[in-house]
Amino acid sequence: MTMNLADTKGPLNEIQGFLEFLVAGAPPSCFFPIISINKAEVAGGGRTKLSWKFFSTFEIPAAADHALLLHTEGLDVYTVPTMYAEIPPVGERGGKQYLAGGTILWADVDYKDGGSKEETLRQIAREPV
Repeated sequence: MTMNLADTKGPLNEIQGFLEFLVAGAPPSCFFPIISINKAEVAGGGRTKLSWKFFSTFEIPAAADHALLLHTEGLDVYTVPTMYAEIPPVGERGGKQYLAGGTILWADVDYKDGGSKEETLRQIAREPV
């Protein structure tokens, strides 16, 4: 698949801005993953296979390019809010022994089982934290 760079400049800047926010305040020697999954394979009965690629906090432009390329290939793209002190061995997602910590709080709200997105957000607003 070829990409027209003019079509990707806006999304690329958004991804880069998000990643800069994600690593702000992290020690300079940390890493973060760009994670992809092919949900079409999973929906077709295939097994969920996550692909992880790690980048240092100095590689934000390369990480943003990688994330956008994965997205244009039709994959879902994720990251995590925790910085890694070291990259886990291949095939291992990591554990606390690899983590450096994080500087942000990440909340992931799934609304597919609880009705509409709007209903779920109203419910969250009513619940004490």
